[in-house]
Amino acid sequence: KDRTYFEGGTAGKSPIVDVKTKEDRDRLIRSASLVIIDNYTQWCAPCQQIAWNYEQLAIEETYPNICIFGKEDIELNIDRHGLPQITSVPCFHFFVNGQLVEQVVGADMKEVRKNISMLKPKRGT
Repeated sequence: KDRTYFEGGTAGKSPIVDVKTKEDRDRLIRSASLVIIDNYTQWCAPCQQIAWNYEQLAIEETYPNICIFGKEDIELNIDRHGLPQITSVPCFHFFVNGQLVEQVVGADMKEVRKNISMLKPKRGT
């Protein structure tokens, strides 16, 4: 599938945008109707185990201005103002039109897929 990914992603390698600052996050969540951010840490084994699945999901579901994926290492970006406290990782945040509407805690990719299916705008609408 040939797609142009959001600026900040590594087009050709991955459609996932690496969120390093609050400004990155703010810009990302305003960039599409649905934005999913995987909050993780480098030392988290479940985070590492599902990384490939998240990458594949992003490849399948990314469409510019409609559905964008990001990853944020919560230990590197400590400015989490306005976001709920993360008590366990991985933690997936779902933003619709810039507003946090859902979160999935844990490495439950089935639940992540379910939320994407439920929240993603239908193409052509």
